[in-house]
Amino acid sequence: MAGKGTVLAAALALSACASLETTPPVSGAAAVDAARLDQQRAAIDERLALTRRVHDLAWPLFSANADLCGEKAGPTLGLVLADARGLSNAISGLRRRDAEFAGYDDKPRVIAAPAGSPAAKAGLTPGDVVVSVGEDADPDEASLKEVGRGLDDAMKRHKDGQAETIAIAVERDGVRREFRIAPEKTCRYPIRLGSTPVINASTNGSSITIHAGIARALSDKELQFVIAHELGHSIMRHPGKATRASVFSGRLFVGIGAGLVGTVGDIGLSLIGRAPEVPLATRGAALAVSPFGTDFEREADYWGVYLVARAGGDVEGLESAFDVLATLRPTSTWAQVVHPPTPDRRVAVRLAAEEVREKRARGAELLPEGYEPPEADAR
Repeated sequence: MAGKGTVLAAALALSACASLETTPPVSGAAAVDAARLDQQRAAIDERLALTRRVHDLAWPLFSANADLCGEKAGPTLGLVLADARGLSNAISGLRRRDAEFAGYDDKPRVIAAPAGSPAAKAGLTPGDVVVSVGEDADPDEASLKEVGRGLDDAMKRHKDGQAETIAIAVERDGVRREFRIAPEKTCRYPIRLGSTPVINASTNGSSITIHAGIARALSDKELQFVIAHELGHSIMRHPGKATRASVFSGRLFVGIGAGLVGTVGDIGLSLIGRAPEVPLATRGAALAVSPFGTDFEREADYWGVYLVARAGGDVEGLESAFDVLATLRPTSTWAQVVHPPTPDRRVAVRLAAEEVREKRARGAELLPEGYEPPEADAR
């Protein structure tokens, strides 16, 4: 009993040490709910603004370079839709019920209609709720899935020559409005805003992801160049080439093994306070795509300059994107793994811009040196 009493006394003493010594104000449930609503709405509004910005910058690139995208080019409207579930998936940490609490629902809403796109030229605007697609569509409100099917069917009829325009009805401020939209040919690589704050962008060859971190860090001009870089990867089929080369050379399995070993090494070095600036796991995994990974990045930078130029953009100063990246991640100036160091990329992009300006001056076609369109695309 004495032992138990000693333990109880010790527990009480420890709990006394954990008690507050001051009296903070107590928040009421209503005030907390109001603050949560404000913050979640602000998060959604900021993410939607970034999404619209990315699509606005991507549209001219995808439109002007459609002839370079081969089978990945086709008629599009430039319409980006989402419902509450889509918003929660797009914003890291946001639950569907949070999106609904902030005023969003399962209605398919326009979240982006890029400037210059058929949707924007027809008059659709962010916030419109799409209620029907097609001539014989049910006039009742439709789900996002139903609208998606309607758009697919309407686009198929357009490609088959059965219809020049697509009928879309929306609800805006409680009023039903009807539009007829003529699709335009563009590169059809879906582009999405990643939910993470990382300074990165990527493509798998079928779609392009621009992470929120890099979208926030760069100016419009720099961000458009990053999008063009990823489009260059896609046009040149780098992801597929890298995968095939990695598998057939056996580097994929070497990279997986080295990455796992590197992870163990990183943990051990972290425990003794000697974590490397470039993780061993990253260096190990990079063996899967080394050495062609850096070559593909150089080629994508080169293509990025040309794709911006073909879209009518100013190529002067595009290299400043690498100044921003180097400031945010100083190791990128000397210790890159898959990408060339940022100083190399900065100089190469400046030289590519000079090449473009020289071609513009003499009226030459704006295509990267050595590029020959595939026979199927050239006919």
